[in-house]
Amino acid sequence: MEISAKTMLSNEIVPSSLLLVTPVSLQQRDGSVWIDDQTGAGLVRWLESFDQVSYFGVAADENDRSASSVTWVDVRQLSGASRLRAIPLPRAYRIELAVLRTASMRRQLAEEIRRHQYLSFVVGGLFGDWGALAALEAIHQGRKYACCLDAPATEQLRRVLPEMRYRRRIKEAVVLPVADKLTRWLVKRSAVGLLQGSDTYNYYKSFSANPTLIYDTHTSRADAISVQNIKTKTEQVLNDEAVRICYVGRAISIKGPLEWIETLGLLDRSGVEFEAVWLGDGPMLPAMKEAAQERGLADRVSFRGFIGDRKAVLEEMRRSHIFLFCHKVPESPRCLVEALVSGCPIVGFECDYASELVREQGGGEFVPVGDSKALASSIARLVRDRKRLADLITSAAQTGRKFDEESVYRHRADTIKRFS
Repeated sequence: MEISAKTMLSNEIVPSSLLLVTPVSLQQRDGSVWIDDQTGAGLVRWLESFDQVSYFGVAADENDRSASSVTWVDVRQLSGASRLRAIPLPRAYRIELAVLRTASMRRQLAEEIRRHQYLSFVVGGLFGDWGALAALEAIHQGRKYACCLDAPATEQLRRVLPEMRYRRRIKEAVVLPVADKLTRWLVKRSAVGLLQGSDTYNYYKSFSANPTLIYDTHTSRADAISVQNIKTKTEQVLNDEAVRICYVGRAISIKGPLEWIETLGLLDRSGVEFEAVWLGDGPMLPAMKEAAQERGLADRVSFRGFIGDRKAVLEEMRRSHIFLFCHKVPESPRCLVEALVSGCPIVGFECDYASELVREQGGGEFVPVGDSKALASSIARLVRDRKRLADLITSAAQTGRKFDEESVYRHRADTIKRFS
């Protein structure tokens, strides 16, 4: 049954309609709304399970330099676009803006909540967190909703507080406990908690009536590394070829870019033959290049910047033997799933998310967060034990076959329907 967006203007609940309120950036240009390609792919999947989807994000910040690292797509070009509404809400992350806009936003969200059968809100902040505001309104209306979190945001902030400027550090230190308390309360009042990755799940599960572990990926079954490619990679390893190391992501503090370079420097000093590549840009890229130069790694490490072609990114991971990551805060990055799908073992700083990904079939090795020396030693042992590295590649590929976009979004949709 196809329902036009105009139908949503009535005050009656539209059957099989889903309201999503998130902090994802939306751009307005050329008379339309544009969204990042991966979120767009997710919306197409939502439309496979619901007749009508209304997606509320946040107006993109014109000064956000990370926007250049995004492949933007016109929502009108998405499959099923006639059944999709994408609406950017105003940014209000400063206290004074939140005070000015909260009342009007609540009225707007209240109308949307009355019209939709299923509700799912991403929460985790305080000022300008429209997902949290929508959850409060749903509670007021006596409506069931799914509470979605992709990271323990307050725990992330605690880890990076020391790196902030003084004034912001003071502000966040005051806001943090209030935001954390609100988030936990909203999770408790929700019908179901959609908790992405084990770090998020373990942090919030005790507050949710129906905690559900979910994953996120935008790879398809066709993206999984082939049996022939697995054979080629393992043969390369067993033939003592130089090990190829990669990472995909932005060069920002929480990703540990300087720790990544430090690990490679220690690996180089231990006499290991390797070549490494970082795919992605970001504000710390110049510092990474300088650090690589200082450690004599210029001929071993390359920086290719942002690559918008996802097929090219996946191909690089299929070619690589180790996916080295140095994430410093608990999060649920898609890149680790994509590496496993590509048959590339994940080796890096330990977290619940990464450990859970490979718990059943393997495909990763981890060391304590921040211990670059231990991480370099772990990789060096794998390089010297080629049979172990080859087995890890095979295990990574087996683990990766559990994750595909169609399955993870169907699981989310079925969970929302079951508890609403």
